[in-house]
Amino acid sequence: EFKMKIGVFIGSFDPLHKGHINLVNHLLKHKIVDKVLIVATMDYPFKSIKTSLIDRLAMLDMIKSENIIIDHQHNQIRYTYELLKTLKTENLHDDFKLIIGSDNYQNFFNWKDSDKILSFGLIVALRDDMSLSDPSLNIEFIKGDFGVISSSLIRSDVYKYCHFLEKRVYEYIIKHGLYINN
Repeated sequence: EFKMKIGVFIGSFDPLHKGHINLVNHLLKHKIVDKVLIVATMDYPFKSIKTSLIDRLAMLDMIKSENIIIDHQHNQIRYTYELLKTLKTENLHDDFKLIIGSDNYQNFFNWKDSDKILSFGLIVALRDDMSLSDPSLNIEFIKGDFGVISSSLIRSDVYKYCHFLEKRVYEYIIKHGLYINN
């Protein structure tokens, strides 16, 4: 039986930007995963999210496709391992791997249940100026031109940094007045 390799990309996506999209497209194009499941989080222990989940999901839905699935069901699950475990329970025949950026990887081993997350596998997107090596078997490091883009930079001046946003996402932000008075 064919096992689907699904990359699980979790984040606040506040807002979704070209760096996120470039990473997802890279993973699919190079067949590192068969599908990407994007899960926007409700809240983060480390961040304050500025925008409602409804708005963030609406922006994410703009990039959904046959191979890019936007999750509207598991957004309340607080811990990454719990989310992966739930997905596996619901889809026993699929393999799930967590996708994170190199910025998150630096803290990864402090995460709750990081050892259990590793049992699923980890895909770490490296920025071009960075090289990491890790002897752990279940970690795949990938390099690509994902762009050094930060959501907080975009939020600081959405007009100045609009070139980091897909046109439809930018139009949604302006229409709904998001990030204008930060």
